[in-house]
Amino acid sequence: PSMLLEHEYNRFFRIYPLALRSSERRGAEHAPEMDRMQVTIATQATLNRVYQHLETLARVWQGPISIAVLVEDASEWDALEALRRRAPELSQWVDVHVVERAGHAAGDQGAFYPINMLRNVAMQQVYTEWVMVLDIDVLPNACMSMYSGWINVIDHMVRGEPYDAERHPCPGLNVYIPPAFEFASERPNVPPPSGHRCEYLSKGFVADGVADGSVRPMHMYYPPAYMPTQHARWLDAKEVYEVEYSVRFEPYYIARSNAPLFNDSFVDRGGNFAQQVYGLYAAGYRFHVLPGLFVIDTPHSAAGRTPWFARALELWDEYVADVSAEFGVPVLPSTGPEYNELKRALQLEVDKFPPVERTAAADDPDEGAENKYTLVTQTYNRTALLKKALDYYCTLPSLHSIVVVWNNIGEPTPHDLVHCDKPVVFKPQGKNSLSNRYRVSNLDQSATECVFMIDDDMIFEHAAVEFAFAYWRAHRDQLVGFIPRSTRRNAETGRWEYGVQPMVKEQQQYKFI
Repeated sequence: PSMLLEHEYNRFFRIYPLALRSSERRGAEHAPEMDRMQVTIATQATLNRVYQHLETLARVWQGPISIAVLVEDASEWDALEALRRRAPELSQWVDVHVVERAGHAAGDQGAFYPINMLRNVAMQQVYTEWVMVLDIDVLPNACMSMYSGWINVIDHMVRGEPYDAERHPCPGLNVYIPPAFEFASERPNVPPPSGHRCEYLSKGFVADGVADGSVRPMHMYYPPAYMPTQHARWLDAKEVYEVEYSVRFEPYYIARSNAPLFNDSFVDRGGNFAQQVYGLYAAGYRFHVLPGLFVIDTPHSAAGRTPWFARALELWDEYVADVSAEFGVPVLPSTGPEYNELKRALQLEVDKFPPVERTAAADDPDEGAENKYTLVTQTYNRTALLKKALDYYCTLPSLHSIVVVWNNIGEPTPHDLVHCDKPVVFKPQGKNSLSNRYRVSNLDQSATECVFMIDDDMIFEHAAVEFAFAYWRAHRDQLVGFIPRSTRRNAETGRWEYGVQPMVKEQQQYKFI
């Protein structure tokens, strides 16, 4: 049986739950007395990622896996069935739910990867007590039976401990976090899993890897995602410990299988996992770190941002506001001074580990200058206004650096005006002119292809700027901006006139933005 689902972005998908059913599941269906206290991995992928990772994951886990696979045509479905037939671990452990595009193709304009819809399909077919939501290229350090043993013992202990009943009114809402680490190399020196016994990577393996530089906390370049786990504390921990949620936290976790689903409005890259974790926080879940378990990733080139990334930025603010209001909790900001203070605190967690030389494979593709922009602004005799603008704009997510065209002739440049974690360069001018901002010489130190030019008295929301940048990246031969402007020749005087919104509306067109 299948079902046709209309996604809110006007795309249809046909879903085939349990298209390929595992022998483990068939046994559980016919033997209700079987142990339901197991842990199922829920994940999602394209066929290409299935080929790369699923067999290894099944050999390591040796337990139930529920995976939603997006296929593009009948040949991919056939290839999926063939892979499963020749890999006994897949037939034994893995339930495959096939999702097909209906009426559109991956290459069509506006097409997207429905990542959270796929996660939900996988989660909804979990039949065990526990679920662990993972990406397919992330491996647990041990097999399912070891995880199940740890989780059920620790959950019994945690549920018996006193806790803040006012903040967490519903007992039992707990998630358990195996800290996330990553190899520093795409080819780590680790024997491949045999699949015949429960192979275990110990905490000592991580400690040794941290010492020699072969292992590090996952994605140290973006501390809010994983560093709230407190990896340095974990290395010495003998018991489970609780951590406070902080905004943009996105740990892999284990929870009861009735945990809230993901918001499927999030597609492609951008906040899709962090969204659901924020929902757990708002609903009153507590976050506990497991002392003897961890997951590990191999660095790889991630998919770049798509035009949907800008939508994710807008959607994040909408979602956070809605879910916070629903559960009556304060909105946790992801921009501004409070968020900057959080990042500084989490950077202290990063600094507890040796600095590593990041390889191209390990880098986030959006970290390089080619995926960022330089902000250019100019000022004359309004330094206080300039400081306000710089304080606001220096926390833009995709900002690489700032260039200030300094028209205060003869005055020293105030290099200590703003404390920003991005480079701020002042360019003194020989004369005061509005056209100075256009001088190419002001950009001689810029490493970016894109320039965001802004007056020092203009403030645009971060999400709007990031949306404009995402659109520009998809249309690099265009000027992208916020205020439409136009020109026309006055019929009476013969002179050219220049105007903004009123003239644009009158003419039903704009000349540039």
